[in-house]
Amino acid sequence: MFCPKCGANLKDGSRFCSKCGSSIGGPGHPMQPGPSPMPPKKKNGKTGLIIFLAVFLLLLTAGVGMGIFYYINEKNNEALLESIHAEFGIDEDKEDSEKDKKRSRDEGEDSGEGQEDDDPQLPEATMPETVENESMATEAPTAGAGTAMTTAAPTAGAVPAAEEPVTVSLQYSSQASFNGLVRAGVVKATAVDSSHVVQQGTSIDNTGWSAFDGQATTSWQEGVAGHGIGQYVGISFDREYQVQVVTFLLGNHRSDAWYQKNDTPRVLSIHLGGQVFQVTFPKEKVEFAVVLSRPVAASSIRVVVDDVYPGTVYEDATIAEVGVYGN
Repeated sequence: MFCPKCGANLKDGSRFCSKCGSSIGGPGHPMQPGPSPMPPKKKNGKTGLIIFLAVFLLLLTAGVGMGIFYYINEKNNEALLESIHAEFGIDEDKEDSEKDKKRSRDEGEDSGEGQEDDDPQLPEATMPETVENESMATEAPTAGAGTAMTTAAPTAGAVPAAEEPVTVSLQYSSQASFNGLVRAGVVKATAVDSSHVVQQGTSIDNTGWSAFDGQATTSWQEGVAGHGIGQYVGISFDREYQVQVVTFLLGNHRSDAWYQKNDTPRVLSIHLGGQVFQVTFPKEKVEFAVVLSRPVAASSIRVVVDDVYPGTVYEDATIAEVGVYGN
């Protein structure tokens, strides 16, 4: 309550004003009620709900974001893994199958059944110690040259009765004679192969053309399961040549490490002018020359893998370069 005279705030039930001394509630001075106190504000129940919804949306957004990040990361990892498998010719199903084959082969070796018992070995001779005329040398022979060398008559194709059969001898390219010979021109569009490794996501070309493109660092790599026995690569020439020498860079010559990882052909069948010559090569990272005893007229060549030196990692038989020389 308040004093009607001075307006001072008084205690309820006071009869005199403690400030001005006026009588309170006397005649002619009715008691003046003070202002009604404001009722307490009710708490708004919507505030808690809004906070809850905000936290829930924040957590939901974070969870969705993490899920999307995990999904994208997994996809990227899968794409990267597929790219690596494709680049290096890795086939998971092939690897599992080959592991089973190798396990069976190892068990056979333990029991005394070696691969040499199953496959007849081709005859081998010794590389010549000296060869006259080293003109047109492309690469010096490596010390400690392998001992495998084949001199062979054609295994197929008709030969006129009046002529002696064509035979071949294997030499280092650096020791063979190329006098008067030119390298046969090849038609890229005619390059063929029985299979090749496809390395997705890269510009590496493992098709048959890479064996004839004149670059040692590119190569044809067959792409079937196993060691590529029976796989072939070939190409047509720009005209018919009297072929006298065929050169080979066998294996992956991109680097010394890759040369060891991939299979390197050991025995090749060379189809030339309707005749077939089978040659056994040493395991050396050099260029070899297959020299014919007399010229053979041919407008194309096909090379078939008959046996390989296994690589340490991959089973893709690889040929870096084939050169054909004649006139």
